[in-house]
Amino acid sequence: MTLEYWIAVGIAVLALIILVAGSLIALKRIKNTLNNLQDFQVKTQQEMERYNSEADLINERVQKLNGRVTTLSKEAQNRADQFTDLSDRANELGHTLSVLNENKATLAKDVVKESGRQAKKQGPQMMKLLGKTLKKTFQKQKARYIG
Repeated sequence: MTLEYWIAVGIAVLALIILVAGSLIALKRIKNTLNNLQDFQVKTQQEMERYNSEADLINERVQKLNGRVTTLSKEAQNRADQFTDLSDRANELGHTLSVLNENKATLAKDVVKESGRQAKKQGPQMMKLLGKTLKKTFQKQKARYIG
């Protein structure tokens, strides 16, 4: 084997040793970067999970608020409808009072006439009833104190 052969083999072995040593040095330097990258990925995943859970809580609160808004809207609509009905009835009452005010003299005369008729019809009956009541009351009082 010639000297050139041994020089070529030496250069190849030296290149191989340099390649391995360079790879080990590069691996050592890159290892910290890879560890930092893995830590960054873990922290990023944890932050994403935290933000997702916060977003879920916020969405749940928004849904509850939307439910309350819907309920309040329905209640407000019901109250508005009731207020409208109340306004309509107040208008009807005002109209009725106006009609009564316009016809109060006629109504008063009719009431007086009807009261007079009722008094004529029921007057004698009431007097009989009053007489019987007083008679029985006097008899009971008499029996209590005399008897």
